[in-house]
Amino acid sequence: AAASMLVMAFADSLNALLIARVLQGIASGLGFGTLGAALLDYSPASRHGTVAMLNGAVPPAAIGFGALLSGILVQFAPHPFQVPYLVVASLLILALVPACLLKERHPRRPGVLRSLVPSVLIPKEVRREFFVAVGALLASWALVGMNLGLGASISKTLLNIQSPTLGALAIMAVTGTSSILGVLTFRFNALKVMVLGCAALIVGSACLVLAVYTESVAVYFIASIIGGIGLGGAFQGGLRTIVERVPALQRGGTLSSVYLVSYLAFGLPTLIAGLLIPSFGLKNVTYGYAGFVMLLSLIALALIAGTSRQNRRTSKG
Repeated sequence: AAASMLVMAFADSLNALLIARVLQGIASGLGFGTLGAALLDYSPASRHGTVAMLNGAVPPAAIGFGALLSGILVQFAPHPFQVPYLVVASLLILALVPACLLKERHPRRPGVLRSLVPSVLIPKEVRREFFVAVGALLASWALVGMNLGLGASISKTLLNIQSPTLGALAIMAVTGTSSILGVLTFRFNALKVMVLGCAALIVGSACLVLAVYTESVAVYFIASIIGGIGLGGAFQGGLRTIVERVPALQRGGTLSSVYLVSYLAFGLPTLIAGLLIPSFGLKNVTYGYAGFVMLLSLIALALIAGTSRQNRRTSKG
């Protein structure tokens, strides 16, 4: 991750940018599932509920903090195309030092080459919960993709927000609200939190359409806050239903599967949206993207409702 930032800071061609992005992808693939598993490994079993909350709350908070820090540096620091990346690279190098001092909690096992073969791990203990949570994961991270992939263009082109800091605050409104909601609701029933999140995703997406249609910055920030409630409820509720029951030796692989689904929902629709903008225009693509998030949220609600009915029948039986 630090290397990707250094390449990005001094990139002078498309090839250099692509190399930096590949390095970032490798870092994310190696890091997110492992970091989530490490949080569980280095905490007592009695705190795993809290750790599940942190697993859901920290990534969105970090995204928002990174966006806000970058916006401030771009607007007020010298060399705006280098300084933000160098600052983040410095933070990553600082994080590397204590990471090297941690001791592995699990015994070494044979098969290092076999372990590098890509696989999707969904243990049977959480298979049912995983497939119920998939809809919420898809809907919530599709919203993140819309905000990070199209947010800058929406705020600058459609809403005439010229300040990088103000545009970053809109992203922070989504991700920061998400993290706060995760902290406030981590003791609540995870299915109910997912329902709240999916409902908020529908309302937030509708408010985004209204903001773009009326060209209202105030409505845009309201949409961001409601979308943040949706992201926090849908993603963190879904994550909690999975993480709290994962066997110890399968945590990393399971979390990697969660983030595989999440990042597909984050990246693929954004890529398609970018390809459609030249033909249909940014405003129409934004309307379509918001509708797509609503559709995924409705599918998620249907999956949750089906599980709730099945649970009631099982308890009566």
